[in-house]
Amino acid sequence: MRIKADLHVHTHISDSSYSVAETVRMAQAEGITHLGIVDHDTTAGLAQAITTGRACGVELITGVEISACDFVRNKRVHILDYNFAASATHIQALCAPLLARRTANSLRHVATLQNAGYDITPEEVKAKAAASTAVSVPKKLSASILTQPLRRSKQTAAWLFWRIRADLTPLRC
Repeated sequence: MRIKADLHVHTHISDSSYSVAETVRMAQAEGITHLGIVDHDTTAGLAQAITTGRACGVELITGVEISACDFVRNKRVHILDYNFAASATHIQALCAPLLARRTANSLRHVATLQNAGYDITPEEVKAKAAASTAVSVPKKLSASILTQPLRRSKQTAAWLFWRIRADLTPLRC
């Protein structure tokens, strides 16, 4: 049997636009035999992915992409962990504070966007990120935000992107 694998895939639970089932079905359509779903800081959706994978003939490799900090270089890094029980309560406990910080940071970005003249509310952000385990303004809303007309002529979409990007710090290193 020939193996074709993709071991670094996200779903809408993290920062993709596709549901768990859609992701597994797209992998099947591409001839993927082994799929590693590694959503950011969460194992939510892995049980569904395993079930969908079995139905589609795709072997699911459980995974997670954990946000961490390289204190030597003072940089945010990601640690990939694979092949654990889908329940993974120990990983969920490790990631819960990371998800809470990510959501808090993203909701602060809402204020930045509002101050830049965008018509956006925390409720809108939360609604658009309902399938996710954490709110993420740039990933979930960037397309709709950046298509709104700017109310301040000197500001550009690029300026706004970099302003928010500079603020994005799920972990402070």
